[in-house]
This record gives sequence, C-alpha cells and structure tokens, in this order.
Amino acid sequence: MSTKTLLRLAFAPAIASAALAAPAIAAPARSTSLTTDGKAFTWTDGPRNALGTEVADPPHMQMCDPTGWPCDDTLIHVTQAGTLTVNAKADGLVRPDVDIYLYMSDADGTEGDLWDMSESTSADETLVEDLDAGYYLFRVAYFSGFNDTYAGSAALAPIAP
Repeated sequence: MSTKTLLRLAFAPAIASAALAAPAIAAPARSTSLTTDGKAFTWTDGPRNALGTEVADPPHMQMCDPTGWPCDDTLIHVTQAGTLTVNAKADGLVRPDVDIYLYMSDADGTEGDLWDMSESTSADETLVEDLDAGYYLFRVAYFSGFNDTYAGSAALAPIAP
C-alpha cells in the first residue's frame, strides 16, 4: 500500500467526524433596527424542506442542520426599551411547522443566551416580549414540511403602562 493511501486511511475517521459535526451557524440573513413607532419590518424565506415529526425531533441532526432542520436568523437592534412582537407564519406542503427562538446577541449577530421560544405544532408562532435596548437574534427553525416558506415580522411598540 502506498504512503498516500495509508495517510488517507489514517485521516478518514477525523475527516468523517468533522463532516458530521454540528453545522456552523452562518451570519444572520438580514438585520433591522427598530424604534417604538410600531412600524413592522417584514421579510420572507424559503423554500426549504424539514424532516421533523409530531413524535420526535428530526432524527440524527441538530437544530440548524441544513439537511433536515434548517434555520433562518434575523438580527434585531432594539434601539430603545419597548415591547417587541416577532412572528413567523409558515406555508408549504405536508404539514408545515416552524418554531421560533429569541436570543440575546451583539452587533455581529452572535447567538447569546436564549431569551424565549415558541415551539408548537402550529405553522404560526408569535412572541411578545418587553425588552431593553440591545441586539437580539430571532431564529426560525423549520421543523417539518416540504417546500416550506415563511413570512416573518418584527415590530417594537412602547411598553404599556
């Protein structure tokens, strides 16, 4: 056996484990700055396919694995304290379902601590949160469906007295 073949065989397990490791999270797909004027920032994403079921998490993958549990991130700059409303409404074939997560973040879109989440069997998920000024990462995880898209929105209003 040649030296080249022996080296390939020696490094094959390391290469395979690196390929199967958790996917790297890319930079947010979009960003916005919100003020308490209540104007909504809206966007769409998709189509994507997801392998989740009503019974179990998608098999053999972690959240944001593009091969079966894809995610879409939006960086939200809350410019002043207020009530943030974020929503994702999915559409697609074969039981579309998305879940949403709101994380603390920084100006670069780095995922920080989980602030809140909404996970249900619904294609329409909403969070309403009183927040201080800062950066927040809004993640939509496609849990199940084929050829799914979603419409997202984020709006900031004054905190109710």
